[in-house]
Amino acid sequence: MLIGPEQISAEFNSLLNSFQGIRIAGAKDARRLADFVNTTAMSAGQLKVGFQRGTDYFSLLRLQGENYCVMVCEEEEQIVAVGAVSFRNAGVRGTSRCVGYLQDLRVSASAKHRSRVHFYKCFSEFVRLCPSLAEFDCCSIFLTAILDDNRAALAALSRPAFALEYTRLASYTAYTWPKIPAHLLKLGKAASMAGCDNGELVEFYKQRRPLFAYDLSQPDIERLLDHAYPVVIRCDGAIQAACMLVQTSEERCLNLGYEGIGYQWKCAGLYISALRVAEQSSLTEELMLRNKLIRKALGVSAFLPGAFVGLVNVNDPSTRLSVGLNATSLRVRGSLYRVYHPEHAQLKDFSHGFLRPSHIAALEWVFM
Repeated sequence: MLIGPEQISAEFNSLLNSFQGIRIAGAKDARRLADFVNTTAMSAGQLKVGFQRGTDYFSLLRLQGENYCVMVCEEEEQIVAVGAVSFRNAGVRGTSRCVGYLQDLRVSASAKHRSRVHFYKCFSEFVRLCPSLAEFDCCSIFLTAILDDNRAALAALSRPAFALEYTRLASYTAYTWPKIPAHLLKLGKAASMAGCDNGELVEFYKQRRPLFAYDLSQPDIERLLDHAYPVVIRCDGAIQAACMLVQTSEERCLNLGYEGIGYQWKCAGLYISALRVAEQSSLTEELMLRNKLIRKALGVSAFLPGAFVGLVNVNDPSTRLSVGLNATSLRVRGSLYRVYHPEHAQLKDFSHGFLRPSHIAALEWVFM
């Protein structure tokens, strides 16, 4: 649900009113926000990454969390800065907690210095104030993901006006494969697209959900199933590995431009998400099963709309891809951070750490 101007508390409204030109976006801003985000891109070395939202900016946020809100800064009725937060219940130390994901932080190069400073201050003050705001479930745990070579973002986040602190939790690698044309595959469509019953799939995910991870909850799985095609591998009839091919659309599209080969993808694609492997007798068997599942998902993707397939993978020895899969993909590296205001440095969640990076099994959900 969009938390718009009508849903915010007097306390939060008072914060917004202390910064000229900053407000919370409403449903009527969907097209203007999309136009702003569609014309910006992140730079990661030779790779240019842009997120297209068609005409509805909120389309991705609806998929990512139960609640979400967007902070907007305007100059002369023109949007010059945007920052979004999506909220979802997730497992933290084995208990359900509200976790916020900070995303889409964009500031126009044409924004005045005063607007830029005010926007950063207001955004950081929101994080400080959020644990006391009922409309955001008193959220005190925030994460964000940043491409390591996105130097503009890293520079912005280190500005004195931006009082937030960032602690790296884990590194990740985002892989992108061009779609294999279906006619080149030897695998028949019927065999490759044999899915499974949703109830059976949900039960498999319940059994494979770690207790100490930022992981998918049942509402997350249900949201995914409405936009995804499940891919499974069985042994003696039981699911041994599963993932979901999440179908994007013109309203949720990733643009990639790679200077090294002068190639661009400007259309919708698929993302391998919610990848789980049942516990095996050895790590080698688990890795083989994982890679077999990814290869099958790449094959299935040939029969679904889109021009590319993506996967976000935690840089952990137990989750590395095979040499062949690495060699055929474009890669960009990034980091997952926990984000907090300096005033919260002594909160239990931060002083003792709430995530074990090697157990972030559902990291791909964040970037979907």
